[in-house]
Amino acid sequence: ALDWWLVQRYLLAAPMAAWSPPLWLLQAAALTVTAAFSWAVIRRGRGRRRRDERHRRAVRHALAGEFEPARAAYAELAWTDPWDVAAWIGLGDAFRRRGDRRRARRCYRRARGVDTARRYSDLLRHRERLLWAGAAEVQGPRLRPGERIPREGTDRGAAMATGA
Repeated sequence: ALDWWLVQRYLLAAPMAAWSPPLWLLQAAALTVTAAFSWAVIRRGRGRRRRDERHRRAVRHALAGEFEPARAAYAELAWTDPWDVAAWIGLGDAFRRRGDRRRARRCYRRARGVDTARRYSDLLRHRERLLWAGAAEVQGPRLRPGERIPREGTDRGAAMATGA
């Protein structure tokens, strides 16, 4: 309110009633933008602490062929951090494997828009080709019951990464 009064008094030098509605509108817009930005920062900060565990859980479900829990985990990741490209790609993969091509396409487009550094451009191009071709799902390596996601460098990890 103080900034409104200062603008009114010293910059506009007009009667208070003449500029009141536009200044109230500007004040409301500034407060709305500030609140939206603050909420996004809080949401992203809270989600980052548990992001790695959530991502592992989503990948674990996807590798086990449990696409509904994987979709829910990726959706939670995308909600907590809308700028997470991997979450959008994973969510699109879950939708694609469930047969919902329209939602998968939307997720891939969102991932492409968020990927400003173009780190995932090849992967996104491949995923979109799978959608357009309507290709049957290629089954990759799956986790055995009770098996954990292997670390890189192990034999099973190398086999899973190469698809062997």
